[in-house]
Amino acid sequence: MKRFFFKKYNRLINVLLTILGFSAACTTTGCEYGSPYATFRIKGEVRDQNTSDALPNIRVVMESDTGYTNEEGKFVFEQQCYPGDQDFPLRFKDVDGPDNGSYQELDTIISFTNPKFSGGKGWNEGSVEKDIDIDLKKDE
Repeated sequence: MKRFFFKKYNRLINVLLTILGFSAACTTTGCEYGSPYATFRIKGEVRDQNTSDALPNIRVVMESDTGYTNEEGKFVFEQQCYPGDQDFPLRFKDVDGPDNGSYQELDTIISFTNPKFSGGKGWNEGSVEKDIDIDLKKDE
């Protein structure tokens, strides 16, 4: 009887630790108290390379954050991190299939070199923004 109880108890503990482990691994830790930080904002527009038409519903992934372009093909991402030179990888993927045409996936890196921050106070160095235009090729 003891053996049966401990077996079930061990399985329950394993399941709980697995769930807690995965939930703790899925968050990004921001700057801690006493550390300077800044807000990096990336705004952009995704268009068809040939026609320059706006592309809605394109999935945009930046590190652990995912968003989609709106009806005008626009998107915005913000990230708070240490104020200095930063590189942010972005991935663009057409996930709605042939609804608005099929487009090739694109990976790119947005670099902030010697950023000029504005509106900061205290540990907050402020924010900096970069506007980008992305042209996607049609799938062939």
